[in-house]
Amino acid sequence: MIKLKDLLYEKKLTSDDIKVGDAYLKKVRQGKIVNMVYEKEYSGGVITVEYDFKPPYGDPMFMAVSTSGSAESVNSWGRDKKIKVTSKMKKMMEKTLNDAINSKYNGSEETDVLLRNRDLVGSLYNVLSWVKKI
Repeated sequence: MIKLKDLLYEKKLTSDDIKVGDAYLKKVRQGKIVNMVYEKEYSGGVITVEYDFKPPYGDPMFMAVSTSGSAESVNSWGRDKKIKVTSKMKKMMEKTLNDAINSKYNGSEETDVLLRNRDLVGSLYNVLSWVKKI
C-alpha cells in the first residue's frame, strides 16, 4: 500500500542511484532533449551529455556537455523523468557521430559542442564507443 507521504516526498537521487548511461527526458516546449550520464567522477560529480532527438529545425544534434556536483542535479532535482535509451535513439547518435568522423573537416555542426568540450568527453571516437555501450 502506498502512503500519501511517499507520494508527496519522493526519494531524492543519490550518487549510488546514478549509473553511466542513465537518461532523463528534459521538459522543453519543442524537441526531445535527453540528458544522459556520460561518466561518474571520483569526487562524486557526474559528466552529462544532452542530445536533441527532435529539434525544431535541422538534424538531431548534441546540445550540451556539463558537469554536476550533486547527484540531485542530474535529473533537475526531480523534474526530469528517467527513460530508457532505445536502439533507435542509439542509431541516431551513432549516425551523427559517424557522419562527423567521416567528414573531411572531422566535425560538424551537430557535434560542435563535443569538439569544444574535449577535456570532458575526449574525442568523437570515445563518445561513439560510449554510445555503443549504453
